Amino acid sequence: MKNLKLMLLVVVTSLLVACSGSKELETDSETVLLHKAHTYLQNENFYQAIKYLNALNSRFPRTIYSEQTQLELIYAYFANKEYDKSLFEADKFMRYFKNSPHSDYVLYLAGLTREAQNSHWFQDFFGVDPANLDSFSMRSALQNYSMLLKAFPNSPYVPDAIVRMKYIYALLARHDFNIAKFYAKRNAWVAVANRIVAIQRLYPNTQAALDSLPLLKEAYEQMKLPKLAEKTEALIKAQANIKIPPVEKPGEVKNIQPPQWISLPPMPVIEKQ
Repeated sequence: MKNLKLMLLVVVTSLLVACSGSKELETDSETVLLHKAHTYLQNENFYQAIKYLNALNSRFPRTIYSEQTQLELIYAYFANKEYDKSLFEADKFMRYFKNSPHSDYVLYLAGLTREAQNSHWFQDFFGVDPANLDSFSMRSALQNYSMLLKAFPNSPYVPDAIVRMKYIYALLARHDFNIAKFYAKRNAWVAVANRIVAIQRLYPNTQAALDSLPLLKEAYEQMKLPKLAEKTEALIKAQANIKIPPVEKPGEVKNIQPPQWISLPPMPVIEKQ
């Protein structure tokens, strides 16, 4: 009986807190919502931060704080591992704030988000090669980083983006090489040759590009193309002494909270009755 009463008390308390929080989201001023959202974000309570940031976007859509609010919402969803929602809000930011000087942060975080989508706990636990997984999110991450480099070459996020691009290049090259080997097992030699030629063109300075040349030679031999096989053999010999430095997987990025480019308004003083 005591346990039942305790459970009921917890449920009622939770409902009261939820109702109170819901009322605040609907009635608090923009300034109060801004401060509460910022506090939750600083305390890494991303679930609550998201609620208040969404309330700001909904109730105060076009103010001087809207851009900052949107940046923080993208980050909060990312930090809360709600990656699809983070990317949705990032896309919204790029449409609503086309000329923002903070688009470099959004592109960088979108790249990190897409990398995170391709990273799963079982990879390390079971030793799964990420090159064997679907490559769509990594190709999209590469596109985000490429856009960052092109549009914001002096951005502070560029150095880390370059490191990540090198890793993704190596991973995608390995992914395509694995596909070429899959085709080879099925004697689909035209598909093998096409895939490896694409590797040489798209990812020329990777280990997979180097390792795939013997298979390309075999594909040409199987297709009765001796001249192309000879050219490939000459390329293999010319690159025999080339050493490709190993590419380590980049570590997790820390301290990637959005730039605080605008000061919060003073918190209103609540007079005691």
